[in-house]
Amino acid sequence: MLSQYGVLNVWTYLAGTIFIVLLPGPNSLFVLATGAGRGVRAGYQAALGVFVGDSINDAQAGRSAGTQVLVVPYGYNEGRDVRELDVDGIVDTLVNAAQWVALWNQNQNAAKAQA
Repeated sequence: MLSQYGVLNVWTYLAGTIFIVLLPGPNSLFVLATGAGRGVRAGYQAALGVFVGDSINDAQAGRSAGTQVLVVPYGYNEGRDVRELDVDGIVDTLVNAAQWVALWNQNQNAAKAQA
């Protein structure tokens, strides 16, 4: 149904839509940083955020907010190779970002189950 738009797995797409901040602004960073600073429960809720960007500024903002950071290898990257940045992953498409989030969540759940 949605494969013509590049959506191969609807659940991964929905997870990515919900958990990935596509175009974050100052308010979303403020909310994430505030949540992380207000206790364990709020910290866990804030940790659900994933910052997706295309520049060193985006990577630094996401890292400062305490989120997972993904970058795309295209767009406004200020002439720097994104492989040089302090990021958790490099994704080519938003579908890949959603898949990255799904795998990351799966690994986190497996680690919790073993603990």
